[in-house]
Amino acid sequence: MAKIMMLLPKKYMLDQAEKVIRENGFAVDTVRIVETVDAVNEARKCIEEGANIIVARGMQAQLIKMHTNIPVVEISMTAQEIGLLVLESKKILKKKTPRIAVVALKNLMGDISCFDQLFGVHLKCYLMDRFDEVEQAVGNAVEDGADMILGGDHVIRSVEQYHIPTLFLRSTEDSFRGALQIASKMGYAIDVEKTAGPSSQPCWISLSTGSSRLTEPAPFWSLIM
Repeated sequence: MAKIMMLLPKKYMLDQAEKVIRENGFAVDTVRIVETVDAVNEARKCIEEGANIIVARGMQAQLIKMHTNIPVVEISMTAQEIGLLVLESKKILKKKTPRIAVVALKNLMGDISCFDQLFGVHLKCYLMDRFDEVEQAVGNAVEDGADMILGGDHVIRSVEQYHIPTLFLRSTEDSFRGALQIASKMGYAIDVEKTAGPSSQPCWISLSTGSSRLTEPAPFWSLIM
């Protein structure tokens, strides 16, 4: 059976993921908390232990993709999760139409179209391809007059010098559920391929759940997003 392993940066994420796994019966071999600086080494350990798929988030997912060749399912924020943070920002700022900036890697963000109309805010995203673009993206958000900046740990540390309020981009169970649904379908495809053998026809699996993303797909399935 294909081995799915999950690497997460925070304890609350581990608790949420374990609850989702338990309630939905996902076959996940291991869920571990790992510091971002250790993400690649931990991913390599997972590979040595027989992992076929790794589920990870944000910068950790990007680093694992860059330095290993294992398929990675990236945990992305859902629109609902971002909407909750926007509402929390409005309560903190107490402004009629606050300027809210989201500074994040592209792999972390879901669809936030129409948020200005829905929530009565000026919401602008500063999406990065690489984590070394954080300082520039934060600087751009500050120059544009952001009242609140939403981001991960590295973003929040970069914002400290500007004395602008921040909120961490917190995932909820929805993000983990979507990512694990995709990982489970990938695992099924791997199992089918192993059972059928190399001479069989390709296995076609539809991975259309949530806003999670698959990177580095194996050659034996086709994705219908």
